[in-house]
Amino acid sequence: MRRFIGVFAAGLAALGLIACQPKAGRQEVVVYTSVDQVYAEPVFKAFERASGIKVLAVYDAEAAKTSGLVNRLIAETAKPQADVFWNSEFAQTIALKEKGVFAPIRPASAADIPEQFKDPQGYWYGFGARARVLIVNTEAYPQGGPSSVFEFMDSKTASKKWGMAYPLFGTTLTQAAAMYVLLGDAAAQDFYQRLKDRYPDRGRQFRGAGHGGFRRVVGRVD
Repeated sequence: MRRFIGVFAAGLAALGLIACQPKAGRQEVVVYTSVDQVYAEPVFKAFERASGIKVLAVYDAEAAKTSGLVNRLIAETAKPQADVFWNSEFAQTIALKEKGVFAPIRPASAADIPEQFKDPQGYWYGFGARARVLIVNTEAYPQGGPSSVFEFMDSKTASKKWGMAYPLFGTTLTQAAAMYVLLGDAAAQDFYQRLKDRYPDRGRQFRGAGHGGFRRVVGRVD
């Protein structure tokens, strides 16, 4: 039976080592990835040219970033279809390990990755950082807009037009989880409740949008 080998944000060398595990002479590797295709595809093409191994990529939808593939991997646990999972969601990655979806691997190419950025048992490896940012329309905020999500509650910087990706998917879900850890359950629940109460239409208006949707409309002034 094929064993799914999970790698959190795998690099080219790691992909090569994974693909070369004994698999009855297969010269292809199936990669599930939540990385935008415009960024992931050139990496796959470069790997194919260097290794001669075909990459069969499966991408996730923007609105359900990572969560769609995570649920698919869980459903396929008994009969894995993927060889590698490339994503930017450490919380989902840890959850998949705990559910027994991953198999460990010790690629030589990961030896120089700092210990805090890889699983001690070899179930996942991290090699890239992802920043959380606020995109602000400078025409709407000529004196400078909010520099923190907590300032959405500040009457001086609050706006009637703002948005955030639905916090049940992707990196916004991970951010919400991190805030619960940082602030504590009660304070984090209070923050999100006050956010919802102050901007009751935001969830309904932008629920289906991912980060890309907000990026495209943030410059609009209508």
